[in-house]
Amino acid sequence: MYMKKIFSRKNLLIAGLLIVLFTSGRLAYIYIDTLNDYSNFLLAIITLVLVIITGFYAHQTREMAKMTAYQMKSDLKMSDINLVSCFNRKYENGESALTRIKKGPISILINQDYDFYLSFKIFNKSSCSGSIEKPLLVLSIKNSEFSFLPQVKFYNSKTDSIVDNGATVFLRGGDFQVVDVKYTNDQMGNEWTRKLIEFIKSSNVKSEEIDYFIKYKDNNGCENIRQCVLET
Repeated sequence: MYMKKIFSRKNLLIAGLLIVLFTSGRLAYIYIDTLNDYSNFLLAIITLVLVIITGFYAHQTREMAKMTAYQMKSDLKMSDINLVSCFNRKYENGESALTRIKKGPISILINQDYDFYLSFKIFNKSSCSGSIEKPLLVLSIKNSEFSFLPQVKFYNSKTDSIVDNGATVFLRGGDFQVVDVKYTNDQMGNEWTRKLIEFIKSSNVKSEEIDYFIKYKDNNGCENIRQCVLET
């Protein structure tokens, strides 16, 4: 037990420091003249070593700061953005919805429903929670754009109540979701629907000439634009 106390880690460390100090002092005393002759050279070497050590620690600190900043931000990735468009609908006689819009009177067409169904997968690659707004659906037709608001609240006739799906999609760190969003002209108003119908009638647009995009912002304030893939 007594020998263990003598050779404890603390005592060995103190003994080592004393040996280093004694050896350094002895060498300095012996080579004092040589040290004086090369003092400037030795000072330059010591300064260079300190600069290298300082640079190394600065680099390590910067990398740690980057890692910390990354962990404090969400990293949301969206994939498989698919859309079902009412304009691609085919009736029993083979007539397309766009053809019927071009033929029909605006007074009747304006009271019909024009619905779009969006589905996408979203994954949070970060350990930090994040969210995105329910995306706007943008119809791009010959350099003109018509933006649909996502349906967040709607009336459920079966339960006689208002259903609220929320205006955002929230994901914890590492979460994955499949999100379905409905877009309907009911939320846009008759004036918006009239402008869309009038444009389709005047431009003689074909279904393949309509491009569909979604626009949304994430919780980091970044605006994203992604193109949709049409489902037939």
